Order: sequence, then C-alpha cells, then structure tokens
Amino acid sequence: MNSSTNQSVLTNTELLVLQLIAYEYSSKEIANFLYVSNQTIYTHRANILLKLDVKNSAGMVRRAIEWGMIKNKELVFANPRLNTQLAMAG
Repeated sequence: MNSSTNQSVLTNTELLVLQLIAYEYSSKEIANFLYVSNQTIYTHRANILLKLDVKNSAGMVRRAIEWGMIKNKELVFANPRLNTQLAMAG
C-alpha cells in the first residue's frame, strides 16, 4: 500500500491521535487538546489498533512509521489552536 492509501484507512481524527501517541502524549493530554473525553480517545485508540492490525501502542507507532504516517512534528498538525497548545505543553 502507498502512504496516501494507508492514511485513508484512518479517519483524520484517528490519524491525529496516532501522531500524538507517537510523540508521547498521554490519552488525557490528547483528550484535553481535542476537547473530548478520555473515553473518546480510548475509542479512537481501539479503532486504530483494529485498523492497523496491531496489539499495542508500540505496534501502532511501528506500523505508522512503516506506512509513512508519521511526519516531522512541525508538519503534522494543521490546526493552529492545537499547534499553539502543543508548543506551550512541549
């Protein structure tokens, strides 16, 4: 599969959650950044695990790297509000 096909396996939100996981943000931090509940993030994580056919976060990150889903941190986040929050948190 090529990179654009692989990325289309995940929704935009799932891709963002995956990228944040790869940069070591906790589920709670991700939930706060996206203004959703922790349960919503757990649901996204479960969906990502299923769609990527992996068992854990390490597998998600490995698969995302293999498929070219993980980019430089500066290029990942299109949402300016989120970029600002991440810069302040990081």
